[in-house]
Amino acid sequence: MRDSDILCQALSGGPYIVGEPERGDGTPLPHEAPTRLGNWHGAFVQGMWGAYGVLAALHFRAESGKGQFVDLSGAESLMMFADYNITWMHTGGKARERLGNFDPAVFRTPTSAAGTGTPSSRPTTTRRSNR
Repeated sequence: MRDSDILCQALSGGPYIVGEPERGDGTPLPHEAPTRLGNWHGAFVQGMWGAYGVLAALHFRAESGKGQFVDLSGAESLMMFADYNITWMHTGGKARERLGNFDPAVFRTPTSAAGTGTPSSRPTTTRRSNR
């Protein structure tokens, strides 16, 4: 079956969580519609996993002398980047909604100003050290 970047993205569920959340009743505004992922993200990711499959098949052939068949799905390739969203669904019992530029895995919520106990309006990030 032929596929396309936008078809693979739609089948992966990626656009469901990308974009601004709907804030009103009725028809969503243009900026509140599900948004496609980046610049041809589906095609790039599918190619990357395809190359990885070929390398694994070549390694297997070098070790065993037997060939391999590499089968690849564009939608499943994109699903590999679902990260914690699948865990979110299984542990929370509901799908992650669109949050715009906010990512709950990056920003701690709720945040509070140091020592005041009052919630801060500015999100903060956790810094990681390479040591």
